[in-house]
Amino acid sequence: MTIYKLYLESGLKHKKTMVHILDLLGCVATGPTSEEAVARAPDQMRAFLAMFKRNGEAVDPTAKIETEIAEHTTKGDWLRNGSPYITFPLDHEPLTTAEIERFISWVE
Repeated sequence: MTIYKLYLESGLKHKKTMVHILDLLGCVATGPTSEEAVARAPDQMRAFLAMFKRNGEAVDPTAKIETEIAEHTTKGDWLRNGSPYITFPLDHEPLTTAEIERFISWVE
């Protein structure tokens, strides 16, 4: 089982929320409320993992997934739609060579 940290961006009333799953670079879930977006995240993660498996990665998209909210941003002009201005703590950590190679293989 893997615990994935969720990074949310939504308005002050927690409506129309986008969830970023930074451990699965590019994987997001959305919903009309924060609760619905968080509830949709595991299905989006499984779909992402299934894509990785089809492309040769050693992952199990059927494995149990647990989530925890790591951060919830509610201030900014572009929130809820994938704000280009939001950064999360993991965005500032350098990637390892293995992570870079893995991410490049996803693009290929």
